Amino acid sequence: MATIRDVARVAGVSPTTVSHVLSNRRPVSEETRKRVLEAVERVEYVPNAIAQGLVSQRTNVIGMCFPVTQLVESNPSLITLLFTGGRRLREHGYQLLFVSTPHEDMKDFRRIARSGLLDGIILYEVLLDDPRVQFMQKHGRIPFVLVGRCRNTEGISFVDIDSSEGVYQATTYLIDQGHERIVFVGGYPREFSHSFHAHEGYKRALESRGIAYDPDLVKRTEQSEGAAVGVLEELLRGKVAFSAMICLSEFVCMTMLKELRVRGIRVPEDVSLISFGNSRSCLMTDPALTAISLCFDEMTQLAIDILVDKLTDDSPEAKQILLTPSLEIRASSGPCLWEGGRYRVARG
Repeated sequence: MATIRDVARVAGVSPTTVSHVLSNRRPVSEETRKRVLEAVERVEYVPNAIAQGLVSQRTNVIGMCFPVTQLVESNPSLITLLFTGGRRLREHGYQLLFVSTPHEDMKDFRRIARSGLLDGIILYEVLLDDPRVQFMQKHGRIPFVLVGRCRNTEGISFVDIDSSEGVYQATTYLIDQGHERIVFVGGYPREFSHSFHAHEGYKRALESRGIAYDPDLVKRTEQSEGAAVGVLEELLRGKVAFSAMICLSEFVCMTMLKELRVRGIRVPEDVSLISFGNSRSCLMTDPALTAISLCFDEMTQLAIDILVDKLTDDSPEAKQILLTPSLEIRASSGPCLWEGGRYRVARG
């Protein structure tokens, strides 16, 4: 492996001069700089990132913290987010470190946040009262940005999708199609901020149309096939009448589509389905899923831009961006159909 002394020998300069060229900390003539950079290429020298970080107090590494949960494991947008984030960071001259520490493992998160490995960190899957945010506010040594919102956002930079507005749009669309018995399958746990805000949007839509809120139509599930099937069986066993369903997960929505079909319940003739999340997978189902677009790529890019600004600008001002989602109407939703004055999926 080539060393800085090899570069100096090939370029005909001292190792100190090579260090000055690579760090940009001292003025060097253009002719000398050119010789050094050509020598770097010739010997294929790779600077020691740790050593450089000790000098510059920067590692040029940004952490993206996704707690390992079933929600993440079943999220079809995760790979897209990682590629988007990696590409955007490279454009800014940074590398990405994926941090998979669960919410409850604060000891490990504190170790990583204080390790000196990261210049900054982006937190995903934010809880309303997130211990990671509380730690970063009180003891964090590096800047951070949220993709999502905690309960108290004063002084905190974040980028989020307006989940309340997205579910409000979806629910009022279904009501305008004649649906009144609309199941809301929320996320688990309740403390996830997007679950909380989405549920608020559902209640607000019902209230705006004069429809009573029915707790029997509100379910929560882990992001697993077995849990989603359990929710559907609970609805059917309980003889709960419903003609539409909004799922706060693409994975759960696709599972519901499959399980409804197995039970001879047609989509959208018997039940209209809407997914909270709109990856390419929503176009590949039969029928294609009506979906709330969540702007995952845009949220990640904006969060990175805000964090890089924090690293290059000493201004303490927080930047907060709330994006408006859109509803993509496809074949999985349609008008409410009745039979003899009763919903097709009514069981009693």
